[in-house]
Amino acid sequence: MDFASLNRSYDLVSAAMKKRAPSGVAKSVRGTQGVREPVRWSILVVGAKLQWLGDVEATSEAEAIAEGAEEFKQPKERLMAVRR
Repeated sequence: MDFASLNRSYDLVSAAMKKRAPSGVAKSVRGTQGVREPVRWSILVVGAKLQWLGDVEATSEAEAIAEGAEEFKQPKERLMAVRR
């Protein structure tokens, strides 16, 4: 293969890539992928020693700490969440 044929192949591939999908379609598909299912998190109190309080279900660590603070009646500044 010479340089000219490689250049034509590159042009064909790049043209095909530009025709893939309209930008509006790609944005709507990307928006639905952000939904996550809740997972189990262990909630621990941070102190001289870690103390396990229990488990909660949440989609993120911050949400797990907020739920743990409410459920176990502890300040959320002292809590730590570990994914199970």
